[in-house]
Amino acid sequence: MSVFPKNFLWGAAASAFQIEGDISNDFTDWGKSGHFKNNGKNPLYTNGSDHWKQWQSDFELLKDQPINSYRLSIEWSRLEPKPGRFNLDALRQYEQMIDCLLKMNIKPMLTLLHFSHQNWFHKKSPWHTPESVGRYNSFLSLWVKKLIYTLH
Repeated sequence: MSVFPKNFLWGAAASAFQIEGDISNDFTDWGKSGHFKNNGKNPLYTNGSDHWKQWQSDFELLKDQPINSYRLSIEWSRLEPKPGRFNLDALRQYEQMIDCLLKMNIKPMLTLLHFSHQNWFHKKSPWHTPESVGRYNSFLSLWVKKLIYTLH
């Protein structure tokens, strides 16, 4: 018989790109250009499972699961669709999602970069250039400020 510590995290996970829908990023562009092939068909990532609009009812399903943590990814391309322009409505929605999980006693585990990037990122600041660090730090500062504000 296996015994786990009291604070052991049992969880579920999801990728924003795969479930949220209505995302425009480098993966969706890649798919539109024919790089994703499935039996000769190119899948287009449109609304995923429409989680961005239906997250509340999706989270209700978590109540029936024997979990105490949930890993969700934050879609950077949704938060910064244009260089230096942040979508505050999207930020507020992610905050609401996190708050909802906390109220359900489910610990949110955030993935801040889950492989997809804005359509403009690789053109303006690919990872092999110093500019990429500044852009990523700007994105991270949103979350650091939010966490500091929340903890105080």
